[in-house]
Amino acid sequence: MFLLLLVFTSSSSPAQDPPDQSIPKLIEGLGADEIEVREACSSELRRMSGPAIRPLWEARKNPDPEVANRAREICRELWARMKPEDVARFSVDELDLADIDLHTLTLAVERVTRKTFLWTESLGLPDRRVTLLSDVPLETHPELLFRAYGALLEMNDMMLVSMDEAGQMLYKIKPSAVTSSGPAPVPQSRSIFRDNSFATQVLAVPPGKEQGVLLVLREAATIPRDIEWVEPGGFIIASDFPPKLARFQGFIWAMASGQGSGARPPGGR
Repeated sequence: MFLLLLVFTSSSSPAQDPPDQSIPKLIEGLGADEIEVREACSSELRRMSGPAIRPLWEARKNPDPEVANRAREICRELWARMKPEDVARFSVDELDLADIDLHTLTLAVERVTRKTFLWTESLGLPDRRVTLLSDVPLETHPELLFRAYGALLEMNDMMLVSMDEAGQMLYKIKPSAVTSSGPAPVPQSRSIFRDNSFATQVLAVPPGKEQGVLLVLREAATIPRDIEWVEPGGFIIASDFPPKLARFQGFIWAMASGQGSGARPPGGR
């Protein structure tokens, strides 16, 4: 009953960041026997927003399934309405890039790349969930992160349009471009060929294997032009079904080990 009383008394006070000491107790309350306590603790953690995100993030691994599931659900809601100062609490590699909304990812990309993005609410970034995987830490590879972000926007029928003279620091996020040829504009979106489960992955390629890997991946890809070579650096940005991305990693492992594209990667994938 202590936890329930804590929630009700704090909610009657003026809105402010509560002391961090209360957060572990509230997270513990997510697994309480009484559903009223679980719901009250969930509501209070949602109200806390930014300060509660990191403890909730860690609570996703709680051995109590009720605590873990509620923490994951609340985290997902909080990510979608994060402010830049909240996102700044995390490195981009700490975010749940395997299931993240475009709003949160956009704020993270802005911080890491030091670029500025302009967009309107009509694009619905908080409601668009994407998957970004990477063989390397993206916090220390801003150009890779920027290129992968562009690929994810393209899969969601959006594009980046440069707004500054240098063409490098200020961008506007817009719906995919249209052409004016013919009697009516024709959308240039490629998403009609894709499935909603497509993901994007940054793949590290061993030195000297670049051309061979690029050839194999484009041959195996659902959409060959979704395999992009990043120069310089030895990386490929690939967008495809997650099982195919896993196969791509197998191809790279096989070619790096000199076994050819037919070899099985570690783990039997």
